[in-house]
Amino acid sequence: WNIKTGGNFRDEATGKEIGKNIPHFSQLLSPDDSARISAPRQKLFTVREKRVHPLKDTKILADWNGLMIAAFAKAGRAFNKPEYSDAAKIAVDFIAAEMRQENGELWHRWRDGFTAVPGQLEDYAFMIYGLLELYETTLNLTCLETALNYNEILSRSFSDEKGGGYFMTAEHAEQLIVRPKEIYDGAIPSGNSVQLLNLFKLARLTGNPEFEKRAIDTGKAFSGRIERSPSNFAQALIGLQFASGKSAEIVVVGEPENEQTKAMLQLIRSFYDPGRTVLLKTPGNSAQLEKLAPFTKEQEMIGGKTTVYICRNFACEKPVNSLEELKARLR
Repeated sequence: WNIKTGGNFRDEATGKEIGKNIPHFSQLLSPDDSARISAPRQKLFTVREKRVHPLKDTKILADWNGLMIAAFAKAGRAFNKPEYSDAAKIAVDFIAAEMRQENGELWHRWRDGFTAVPGQLEDYAFMIYGLLELYETTLNLTCLETALNYNEILSRSFSDEKGGGYFMTAEHAEQLIVRPKEIYDGAIPSGNSVQLLNLFKLARLTGNPEFEKRAIDTGKAFSGRIERSPSNFAQALIGLQFASGKSAEIVVVGEPENEQTKAMLQLIRSFYDPGRTVLLKTPGNSAQLEKLAPFTKEQEMIGGKTTVYICRNFACEKPVNSLEELKARLR
């Protein structure tokens, strides 16, 4: 139990021992040990239940969930673990069902069935970020469509049309003495930094230059501050690196359950390329995809085989439909 004569607990503020013990185990227990201590643990629990319970933080926040959705989606894709991407999808579905207003706008907080605080910049930017990562993992167009819907609200309610970038509070929110606008990346990234990357990605995924223009305006709005102290704006630099580095917009056209389609997608994902975006066009989603990304309209399967189109700087190379040639192109 790690109980010591002089106590095993130090005061958090002073670091000094206070002569009291917190029973705990420093290593995993064997099945025999677990069975042996079950009775004393129950005795401890019975006594502990007589105490006033500590307050518990059980709120659910849209912005923090957006970051977590992105993390689970990336992990699911990188490690080929469907349970991770499933966890991300469950969170997306919860927020859509419980934290969206009738007009499509987000609530910032949910707790015990009650929502409060209208969505702020981080709620929208982080959720868009999570949805784009989940789209790249699942290739379910609903994720991309929802990200575009949130982006429309964000653009309408938070844009600084004169100075560039985005305010932290919505236009119709409570009026403050000063309407804040921030890009500093601290313990969590700023809404402007994440939205910078979102806009560049949306431009590549949809072929819509308006998204890239807005991203450039955002970069210009904060460029002086970033140049003076780049280490304080790490997430913003990721967005700028995505825009200025080598890029590839890849469209895979084929039946989703076809083994060749799966093999080509797996090959694409096996190459680490942070400047890449991927779209999957199937017979079942072609109309929806062409609406979201009109540049895919002319891209079809060749010879009835899964076909891959690799586009760079909005110009597409000759399509390929063999794994060997695709591997050579990706290299």
